[in-house]
Amino acid sequence: MKTLKQRFEEKYVPEPNSGCWLWTAGINNYGYGRITEKGRKKLAHRVSWEIHNSPIPDGLQCLHFCDQPSCVNPSHLFLGTHRDNMADKVAKGRHIGNPNPLTKLNETAAMQIRKYYAAGGCTQEWLANVYGVNQTNISRVIRGEHWSQEGE
Repeated sequence: MKTLKQRFEEKYVPEPNSGCWLWTAGINNYGYGRITEKGRKKLAHRVSWEIHNSPIPDGLQCLHFCDQPSCVNPSHLFLGTHRDNMADKVAKGRHIGNPNPLTKLNETAAMQIRKYYAAGGCTQEWLANVYGVNQTNISRVIRGEHWSQEGE
């Protein structure tokens, strides 16, 4: 049976122009590579970090200098907190709202909610029912606490 490192080494190709090592196996909905170890799916860039460096301490994320989700080149990776990741994202102009796949609302829904509410004729409770969230979430969207956009 092949080791995790052996399987990992078979699942990327170097891209000569950028230096990225592009993952060629399974990816998630956000373009990040996945590899299975002991029956558990793991993010390939995190596995790369651990193979080439050391275990990732609790509370830290594995971030990309290159901003290429499928890249697993350890020289393109660095460790940081969630706050570091969000600051990096904003600094590079990639922040477009909440990408959490578990959230029921997104930027488009938030714009629609504000539009419908501003037009009148519907309550926050009705909007909450339509969008499958609670009234507090609708209220926060309307007040601009969630998915607020400059120039909107």
